[in-house]
Amino acid sequence: MKVTLKTLEQIEKLGLEGQNVTRGYYKSIFDQVADKKDWKGPISKKLNSDFLDADLDVVRHAVVYFTGNPDCKVTVLDGSIVLVQSAGYRAGPCG
Repeated sequence: MKVTLKTLEQIEKLGLEGQNVTRGYYKSIFDQVADKKDWKGPISKKLNSDFLDADLDVVRHAVVYFTGNPDCKVTVLDGSIVLVQSAGYRAGPCG
């Protein structure tokens, strides 16, 4: 079973500890797609969804959360291959 946004929203409602848990979870997903040398840059990363414990909405939310850029696409390419694309932090309203 994959983690959903609804589950994470319920955890966030538990207060500061819950918010820290969800932020850490989003960070672990973002770390899988962001460039290690330039996390503010564009993102184009293929992932195997079999190894993701989150649904695609959570992946998209994690990227938007850390880049501040709502222009993020998470697309299933072929079976279990997922493509995550974003113009990144610099190209968004925060950069």
